[in-house]
Amino acid sequence: MPTSSAADVKEEAGISAATGGTVENPPLREPPYSAFSPARKKFILSIVVVKSFIAPVSAGIYMPLLPVLAEDLNVSPTLINLTVTVFMLTFAVAPLFFASLSDVGGRKPVYVLGLSIGIAANIALASTPAHYASFMVLRVIQAFGGSALYSLGAGTVADIFEPKQRGRAISYYSLGPQFGPILGPVIGGVIAQRSTWRWTFGFLAIIGCFCLLISLFLLPETLRSRVGNGAIHDGKSWIQWPSFSERAELKAGDVVPRRPSRRNILIFMKHPIIMLSCINVSILFGSYYCLSVAFPTVLQDRYGFSSGKIGAAYLAPGLSMTCGSVICGHLSDWAHRRHLEKTDAEETAPERRLHLQFIGTALFPIGVLIYGWLGNLSIGVSGVIISMAISGFAFSWTLSTNTTYVTLVQPGQAATLVALTSLLRNPTAAIGAAVIDPLIKAEGFGWCFTGLAIFDLLSTGIALLSLAKGPSWREAFEKKHGTSIRR
Repeated sequence: MPTSSAADVKEEAGISAATGGTVENPPLREPPYSAFSPARKKFILSIVVVKSFIAPVSAGIYMPLLPVLAEDLNVSPTLINLTVTVFMLTFAVAPLFFASLSDVGGRKPVYVLGLSIGIAANIALASTPAHYASFMVLRVIQAFGGSALYSLGAGTVADIFEPKQRGRAISYYSLGPQFGPILGPVIGGVIAQRSTWRWTFGFLAIIGCFCLLISLFLLPETLRSRVGNGAIHDGKSWIQWPSFSERAELKAGDVVPRRPSRRNILIFMKHPIIMLSCINVSILFGSYYCLSVAFPTVLQDRYGFSSGKIGAAYLAPGLSMTCGSVICGHLSDWAHRRHLEKTDAEETAPERRLHLQFIGTALFPIGVLIYGWLGNLSIGVSGVIISMAISGFAFSWTLSTNTTYVTLVQPGQAATLVALTSLLRNPTAAIGAAVIDPLIKAEGFGWCFTGLAIFDLLSTGIALLSLAKGPSWREAFEKKHGTSIRR
């Protein structure tokens, strides 16, 4: 006959092991992490995925058009690559503003603000005369508006999905950023064949207007410091007249998370493991952008691909990035559940989520090396495309792991923390886009990417350091700054 645990005995006696109480005085049941129904949580997640698609597709949609743009704007390949650089630099800094604003004032108004800026910039890019300086300025404005959508998406996911569901939720949320690199070049290539490059920005303006309407009428406020677990929306229609002043009414015993300070981002910059995660992903992202920027030129000059075929070639790395993110997310949550079952614990250290990243950090340099030498010899175009896919899979795997980790470190400020990861990630991409063409000319295609592959090995060393020192450094940070970041 099986023996009963202490918790079982307490439950049979009408006593809650967690909260206390008796049959005569039943315990207060702890409210759910999120009051949204599973169906509505999936609906909100799908909205977030669509919106998080806009910024990366804005960056990637004209990758196949870089040679055409250089000709139309009458500039060199290095100068046209600089438009990618300024986009990525803006995309690095701007999320810090939008994310901290949303962590304090709410998600919905910041979504609307970012989308409005992006729509205006895309309309201007589609309609103004071809001029390099004005094109550059408008790309900065476009990046500024689009940057709001990526970091806010992670914050929304953390608002409504509890930690045990976080890995899968983050992986699906990442489909937006992953499908951007997939569909962006494809859309750009198709538009280039049938019309002019201006319609790429017209397309982005149309998508932006669609997302703006969804945000106004279908997206509820989710910020936990304003609406708690979302019970304020119970019984209401999913379609609502736009409102930016929703706030939960507190009842006796209710606890709504305190609004964080916008100065917390300066404190988080001192968190060693968060910054190591930023550096780790930044190394791989910068390298992947080097591959991505060189990809259309290699396919056109060495293999004779047209703009349409170049866009189609981006499908392989894009789909592999999607697979890397989704597989990693599901595997991360499975490993998390398995550990909790084995240890009979309620929760585990966030650093356990980082174990899986070694798969990504090991595969990435292999893909870069194959890409470099096949392209150098101008043989095996399928091998060049597959090597891009290997690198994309590895990068998205590592990104999914680290993004899940940072949302668990301080859930109430997930948007700010994800924005902080962009602070380093996008500048490395910008630098990579700016220097890859001169480096290829100076060192040759094969040796340039061999050096890049060797540099990428640093990410494995950083991953090892994060696992070895992560728990102790996080605890030390909590002791020193724990009170400050909750003010």
